[in-house]
Amino acid sequence: MRKPDFSESELLQRVESLIRSRMPGDWRLEIRPRPETGEAADSRLFLAGPDGSRRELSLIAKLSIQPRQIRALPAAPRGGLLLATSYLNARARELLRDAGINYCDLTGNLWLRSDRPALLLDKDGAARNPWPEEARDLKGLRGSRAARVVRGLCDFRAPYSLSELASRCQVSLATVFRVARYLEAEALLERKERGGILRVDWPALLRRWSEDYRLLETNRATGYLDPRGTRNFTGNLPRSDTFCALTGSLAASRYVQAAPARLAVAYTRTPSLLAGRLDLTETDAGANVVLLEPFDPVVFDRTTTDEDGLTFVAPSQIAVDLLTSPGRGPSEAEVLLAWMQRNEDDWRQT
Repeated sequence: MRKPDFSESELLQRVESLIRSRMPGDWRLEIRPRPETGEAADSRLFLAGPDGSRRELSLIAKLSIQPRQIRALPAAPRGGLLLATSYLNARARELLRDAGINYCDLTGNLWLRSDRPALLLDKDGAARNPWPEEARDLKGLRGSRAARVVRGLCDFRAPYSLSELASRCQVSLATVFRVARYLEAEALLERKERGGILRVDWPALLRRWSEDYRLLETNRATGYLDPRGTRNFTGNLPRSDTFCALTGSLAASRYVQAAPARLAVAYTRTPSLLAGRLDLTETDAGANVVLLEPFDPVVFDRTTTDEDGLTFVAPSQIAVDLLTSPGRGPSEAEVLLAWMQRNEDDWRQT
């Protein structure tokens, strides 16, 4: 990450002003360097409530920090710890909260909790880094090649070498290396000393992928109406003689209990051909079927077919599709992810 062009002392001044602007008017806040060090990066934050109660937090200032570096931060002392930095992405904020560490960045992302005096400041700042990575570094998980690696990391149990993963995902070794390096910095995977993949936090990885992937935008989506409903659509699919793989709520219901699906979502390479064979009517409003022309064949990797002849995308693809679906999709995704964590042997491969 490219560091901002100001000092740690200036960072703390800005953070102090930002936190103070978010606090109730009858509260007091002050940041002081520790007398024994005098260093800005090793300071203390003092809170004073309207009842006169006070609290002291240790404060760490870092111009920039990556998620993987959060694990190396000292354990929060009894009084508490606050990290001040220029920018924290969603993954970093999640790790800090899990560790019980307060934080504030210069874009306004703020989490400050105190039991006595009682205070909770929870604010969202920028979703993107104003001081982005250098151009040579991967900036996210957009695109088909990154998607293939993400799906492979989720679907195949580690450990494995980068070359093994590249072969399974049908991408270049260079692509796997860049994605793995990016995900390691995001604390989403662990690598061996010689570069191989040791562990993958696949639930967090799917959530991170959902920030750069959108079901109805990444893929070419067309809405259709089946006047007899979604059951008629799925009942006719096996006889359509056109390859199609279901996703979304209908696919998730194979694994978890869900409310009846009001919308059938399916991937096919030939949407218009399938729609014609099933007598679907294209519509901009009131669709109960959405056919997706996939952004990449990776959506068809590791599909399964049931006894009725219906084909379903892999659970990892269902999950990310639900995470980025409108309506109740994200909540259904969390139920599916919980099932996937309990039943890894049923869907992950060695």
